[in-house]
Amino acid sequence: PPELSVLSYVMASAKAAPSDFNRLLVAWALVVIACSYGYLQDVHLTKPVGKGASLSVFSEERALAFAREMEAGGPRPTGSAAEMHAFARIQSELAAIQSAASDADPTGDLVVEVIRTSHSGQFSLADAAREQHMVYHDLAAVAVRVRHRRWRPGNFSRAVMVSVHVDTIHVSSGGSDNGASVGIAVELIRSLVAHGASDPLALRDGAAVVIFSSAEEEGFMGAHGVVTSHPWYNEVRCVLNLEAMGNGGPHRMFQATSGRASAELLAMWSQAAPKPQGSVLLADIFASGIIKSNTDHRIFRDVGDTPGFDFAFVENTHLYHTPGDLLSAVRPGSLQTSGDNLLAFMKAYAKAPPLESGGDVSLTQPQYQSRPHVSRRKPLTWFAPPGASTYIMYDVLDPEISRALFVAGVALLLQVASGTYMANAADPRDLVRVMLAGPLAGFGAAAAVAAGPAGAVLAAVGVAAAA
Repeated sequence: PPELSVLSYVMASAKAAPSDFNRLLVAWALVVIACSYGYLQDVHLTKPVGKGASLSVFSEERALAFAREMEAGGPRPTGSAAEMHAFARIQSELAAIQSAASDADPTGDLVVEVIRTSHSGQFSLADAAREQHMVYHDLAAVAVRVRHRRWRPGNFSRAVMVSVHVDTIHVSSGGSDNGASVGIAVELIRSLVAHGASDPLALRDGAAVVIFSSAEEEGFMGAHGVVTSHPWYNEVRCVLNLEAMGNGGPHRMFQATSGRASAELLAMWSQAAPKPQGSVLLADIFASGIIKSNTDHRIFRDVGDTPGFDFAFVENTHLYHTPGDLLSAVRPGSLQTSGDNLLAFMKAYAKAPPLESGGDVSLTQPQYQSRPHVSRRKPLTWFAPPGASTYIMYDVLDPEISRALFVAGVALLLQVASGTYMANAADPRDLVRVMLAGPLAGFGAAAAVAAGPAGAVLAAVGVAAAA
């Protein structure tokens, strides 16, 4: 039988050429170690900081305490009493931070503004399958802005905005979606204010805005209201949207806008964030339509034409939009890792905002699609190898070059295969070796990309050992 023939080839190869067989075993072992290293580095989270830490330092314990208040109120469907209570609690906490800022900065250089707004409007929301007409009225939003007193609203002013939605689906209290992000956002403002009070000039060139909106679960209506009618949105040049498609783990970047301004912002995120995590592959999967979902990021990009990034918790996806989405299931360090990254980026942005003014990122507005230069935006590849502290970023090759490289790789593979399988005097041991070494080469190459610096070395050695 064919199975016995293959088995006899393997046994014959092991007996007749032990050195070759051992090399393959060592090679596979190195690749497995590389992938294991990559996985462990990828899921590693920063150690949580306690509530007694300095206010200028992001504290997971403080963020969790506020998130638990959100969770304790139960589900927060749009317009419900529970959601209104959550907005009131957020506003009161921000007011307390605002009051503390006045006491901490007697010079008056640090300005902390808190406003509550309501939004009404309508828009069309379409995808490949259907189009819906969304109508909303009197949706609540609470926003806080931290700036230097010399920073003034205007066409040349720049602000970075963190967006979180407060509402939940009706069956879940929203531990991760989106209570954890609300806690992160409140603690983020507390840390920024403490940082600005000690060094107001650090916020002189860029303002930091955090907005808490509604109706994300109902079709992104709250975000639409923010984009079209919020008094602070005109100065926003970058939006960081915090979401969840699971329960805890790394807050992964899974969507990013295109264009020169987006590339500058992505480079700034890569350099500033202590532990950036995400990959353009996630963005491609999401954009393909395989995942039948979307977030407020879509509105900021397509309606607001604003560069930005979308982040989500993606562990324990079976808990997403269920009563089991509880903060008790969130891994320790999830909020700390996210908060450290966001705080570092917002500090960097406020100190030296990118020169690019933004725009040209919308995928749906006709006035943007008609611009000739928009269609020529060069795609950007970006990903964070586990264990690395920065993204790897590069422009996607032109299609002609990509096709040429693909054809060359296929031709080389066919040449190797024909030389082994079609030789007149092919040795069975060579057949077995190619059968094992071929997958190893592809597997090892993927590990070299995904497993981080040390893992890449191990994977490359493994592939070389099989050669």
